[in-house]
Amino acid sequence: MRRGAGPARRTAAALTAPPPEPVFGAALAAAGALAATPALAHVVAPGTPFSEILHHPAFEPAHALPLLAAGLWAGQSGGRAGAALVIAVIAGAAAGAGLVALEAPPPWRSLMVFASMLAFGGLCAAAVRPPWPVAAALGAAAGLYQGAVGTLEPFRGGTGDYTADQVMVAAVLLPLAAYQVAARARAGWARIAIRVAASWIAAAGILLLAFTARL
Repeated sequence: MRRGAGPARRTAAALTAPPPEPVFGAALAAAGALAATPALAHVVAPGTPFSEILHHPAFEPAHALPLLAAGLWAGQSGGRAGAALVIAVIAGAAAGAGLVALEAPPPWRSLMVFASMLAFGGLCAAAVRPPWPVAAALGAAAGLYQGAVGTLEPFRGGTGDYTADQVMVAAVLLPLAAYQVAARARAGWARIAIRVAASWIAAAGILLLAFTARL
């Protein structure tokens, strides 16, 4: 009887255990994909399907690099700070898109986006472990400008703007993907590679800030 009880207990424990982080991330990604509407954007043609939404953040550094750097730093930090950072970025992006919808976009949009590249990239490269309130505050501020820039700045004079829900797809998928990569970097070389990548993002932020200051 005791021999049979062991496997039964293990099976019950496996069924009642919380899902691993990849399942959580995949569920969020699937939810975003299913909720996405046609993208009224400038890539290829307006009104085309979900893949159009991903083209812009994938090829526009001002969108992709700050979100990826935030996710890398969150995964590197782990714990409450990492979770707070990702959640704050997503919530901030929603708030920024909402401000644009209310015709009250925040000022200094380009400067703040480039500054977030420098901040998140530099903090990840230095492997700084922040308290969770600090991580949440930085994430909310960066997300606010990402949401505003994504719905407004790049598309004036184009075929149309991204709507708030379309911007949120990128704001969810990119930092979550980077978070998953950094959180699972156990080998020493992998952690170094993440810090090197983050330092490149920080360097790009410095370069863009310098160009902006000269204009």
